[in-house]
Amino acid sequence: MKCIFFVGLLLCLTKLNAQDSSSDKWIDSGDVTTINLPTSDNGRVDISKGYSPTNIFGELLRLRVPYSSNNYMSFRNATLTGNNFVPAIFSYNGGNKGSSLFLLGVTNYASDIGSDPLINFDARKYVDNQLKEGEGAAITTRPLFAWRNYTSVHMQMLANGNLGLGTTNPQAQLHTTGTVRFGGLPSASR
Repeated sequence: MKCIFFVGLLLCLTKLNAQDSSSDKWIDSGDVTTINLPTSDNGRVDISKGYSPTNIFGELLRLRVPYSSNNYMSFRNATLTGNNFVPAIFSYNGGNKGSSLFLLGVTNYASDIGSDPLINFDARKYVDNQLKEGEGAAITTRPLFAWRNYTSVHMQMLANGNLGLGTTNPQAQLHTTGTVRFGGLPSASR
């Protein structure tokens, strides 16, 4: 029996059956699905699916609990360009008015020390199947992060650290195109 830990789920499997529509087996979707289990403790689970997307954010994998079918997380392809794959984590809450996704970094009391951040957002170059380290690892010319509401970019950070509010081309460490309010300052300091 093989046990794997995957996105918060512990799966213990004796055999994975792809394209088998019988009870408690993988359901035949008509696509070619391959699941390779690791051959050692330091290996990886590899899942590939024959996939020809017809719309952006085509779904590859869905995770949900049986009692809440309207709430799920899925992994999708965020592009239709050629044979490219741009992974997207898609979280959907159709069951209530609560949040759709939490990103949590947790620790215990004994580890709540030090100066390392609990969550890191890291952008860097990846060359020859390895993350670059040292000189040449940093992204230098393109934007790093964007916060959007559909196509409207509300905040964007460039590779040089400049953060723009209402602009995608910030010219200073903090650049806004709107008004700014600092609460708690004496009125003479405004």
